[in-house]
Amino acid sequence: MANLSRLNQLNPRRSNWEVMVKILKKWVEIRQYQPDVLHFLLKDRQRTKVHAYVKVDRELFQYFNQRMYEGQWKILKRFIVVNAPESVGRFADNPFELIINEHTDLDSAQGTDLPHYMEFEDFKRVKAGQRLTPNPLDFIGYLDSVTKPTWVHDATFTLTDEKTTARIECGLKDTSGTSIKCVAYGELALQINDRWFKNGHNEVIMTLRDWKLAYSTRTGEYKIKSIPGISRFEFNADLYDVDAFRWKYFVLEEKNSADDQSSSSSSDLSVSSTSSDSSGSDESGGGAGPSGTASNGSGDATEVIIID
Repeated sequence: MANLSRLNQLNPRRSNWEVMVKILKKWVEIRQYQPDVLHFLLKDRQRTKVHAYVKVDRELFQYFNQRMYEGQWKILKRFIVVNAPESVGRFADNPFELIINEHTDLDSAQGTDLPHYMEFEDFKRVKAGQRLTPNPLDFIGYLDSVTKPTWVHDATFTLTDEKTTARIECGLKDTSGTSIKCVAYGELALQINDRWFKNGHNEVIMTLRDWKLAYSTRTGEYKIKSIPGISRFEFNADLYDVDAFRWKYFVLEEKNSADDQSSSSSSDLSVSSTSSDSSGSDESGGGAGPSGTASNGSGDATEVIIID
């Protein structure tokens, strides 16, 4: 254990690294006319993430696929560290990634699990264009709307141009009422649709793990999009962050509702008071006629509302 390195210490200049990591995600990449690739998203005790994949080899694929599962802690030895691609396809906020090969050793380990490993983004910063990055991001929001699934061309599948995949769009709101659209594809889209349908009319706080931001030049807006393999979601997760978000969101909603009712009541009272004054003027003989009363009353009421 004394020889263990942190993930943020890794670099390509050595090949005898030894780290203890938790397997956060595991997925398979299907490639055209080539063997499948086994991928992992790993995280250490300091919450640093790194993407790793198994060297393309059928026997290595089977070996590590049978020995590495999501949620496990492992000690990895003798892997290769390489530069991560600077593209929209990056799987972690890390300049490097790991290649697991025939020299890599695995040992079981015991680590301390945290409630979650998400760091939620601020919607206002996202919509201001301050968080556009190739790295995966995490989000939390009130699920305001969900569209019905549609079927679109699957751009991630290269074996044929005829394959289609499911697409679904959601609307999320933060505690300030700022909205942002979320788009999911494939199996993830169908899972969201199923959960939304089964949820009925219950309120949903949705958490998104490892999604990406995309900017549409056509609409000029930012959207959250799923990343094949690593994006996950959960409805009303049993987390303190979700409970805190729910409390803040609905307290704000109740306050806004109360403010609207108060404003409406003030408006009604202002109009009623103005009408009474006009009526009194008519009785004394010094007031204007009906049309004059309406005009003055409307002006007074509008002035009161603006001041409020």
